[in-house]
Amino acid sequence: MLGRPNVLLFDEPTASLDELSEERIYELVHQLQGQNGITLILVSHDLSVVYRYANRVLCLSKNKTCMGAPKEILTPEMLEEVYGAPPKYYRHIQEH
Repeated sequence: MLGRPNVLLFDEPTASLDELSEERIYELVHQLQGQNGITLILVSHDLSVVYRYANRVLCLSKNKTCMGAPKEILTPEMLEEVYGAPPKYYRHIQEH
């Protein structure tokens, strides 16, 4: 945080960490983001983390891209359209 950056870039920041450590890291990053008004760019394959913390999502594949709010982009239909196969591990249950 030296120099008071306004953008932070993380590429799979919790790779090889256990779930508890991963959750602590994301909570800390989210807290820093809120307290300091920092824009955070996060590269992740963990769609549950992306859904929970992201304001905007960019999905990239060889043939297609899509961008928008997580609840619009991270649907089984959209993920299948972008990546060409049905999602096998991700299923987000929306809270009402």
